[in-house]
Amino acid sequence: MSETNTKDWVIVDSFIDVIHADIVRGRLEAEGIPAILGNRHLATAEWVWSQAMGGVQILVPLEHISEAREIIAEIDSGKFAVINEEVRQEDACHACGTTLVRKASGSWKLALFIGHFLWLPLPFRKNLYSCPKCGT
Repeated sequence: MSETNTKDWVIVDSFIDVIHADIVRGRLEAEGIPAILGNRHLATAEWVWSQAMGGVQILVPLEHISEAREIIAEIDSGKFAVINEEVRQEDACHACGTTLVRKASGSWKLALFIGHFLWLPLPFRKNLYSCPKCGT
């Protein structure tokens, strides 16, 4: 990789969490685009401050900005999604054989309020799945 001045790096996208940003950074690097994460450690240490500072930012060299934005658009469209051709028995509905989907969980705003203001721990819950076809 050639020497590049840090002033030549630009923000192409930002994310709420480090994991999502790191996955996108990895895809960009797999496509040959050098990328770094800004505010990575701030997001890990102080999540609230990270959001105020713009989240976890992905920076690429100026000459790769259009290519990086195209790849990010492809990621958002689902081009790189891995589709499992075989549905495992435990992932299928027992009544009709359709692939199960995860049910929406309770209100995250209520959980945030309880955890932040009342300082009460919340119990961990298992993911609940339902069949989109027959509703079981």
